Amino acid sequence: MIINEGKRAFGDKELGIICFINIVFLLLIFFVISGHIENLEEVPVSPPVSQVADEKIQTGVDIVVDQWGRVFIEGESKSFDELNKVARYLNRSGVKVSLKVDGTLKNSVFNEVVFHLNKAGYSNVAVVVVN
Repeated sequence: MIINEGKRAFGDKELGIICFINIVFLLLIFFVISGHIENLEEVPVSPPVSQVADEKIQTGVDIVVDQWGRVFIEGESKSFDELNKVARYLNRSGVKVSLKVDGTLKNSVFNEVVFHLNKAGYSNVAVVVVN
């Protein structure tokens, strides 16, 4: 009497692979359906209000960003491209800048202003948050 212990016939191997493929596809479908991809929303950030807002920070040039994201350099409205050019000129001249932003300014606009200042060569900027 011959007993095939632990050995499968050729047909069983194909059946095992087909079951494995079915399970893999079912798992794939499950994760595709159960996973939810959504757009990341801006995280609301409430920056601290400056304790020395009334005092003048001893720097050369003030860059002001209002609540709507408009940039003002020494009282003149500038675009982001103009901000980049002026900041490069100021950095080459060795002038320090202070960045005054509105407390309700969106984080994305603040990041863009800081990006342009960093691109112009500034790595240390005084930031004042005003309500």
